[in-house]
Amino acid sequence: MLHIPDLVRDSKLDTEFDPEHTKHIYYESGLTPRQRTVRREECWKRKRYIGQGSYGSVWLEHCVMGQREVEFRAVKMIPKLQPTSKPIDYNRELEAIAKFSHWRV
Repeated sequence: MLHIPDLVRDSKLDTEFDPEHTKHIYYESGLTPRQRTVRREECWKRKRYIGQGSYGSVWLEHCVMGQREVEFRAVKMIPKLQPTSKPIDYNRELEAIAKFSHWRV
């Protein structure tokens, strides 16, 4: 079994895809310990192609629903390999994406 680094595993988002949008689902704690966990959703719409990297293509997306500090983001699409293809370890690429996705970067 392939080892997944903690940074990659901890950066996983609950995501739903449809033809028009990408939806992320977050569960956030309340302001006090007595408050319930709140479900929050964001919907992003793909705007345009930006370019291509070594593992996939990069797209500009716009937030169309949800409360975000940023209105746009760059999303790298990494295609899954076919079962007959030679396996590739994407951990370094995913770690770099997780590091650069931090709010301070």
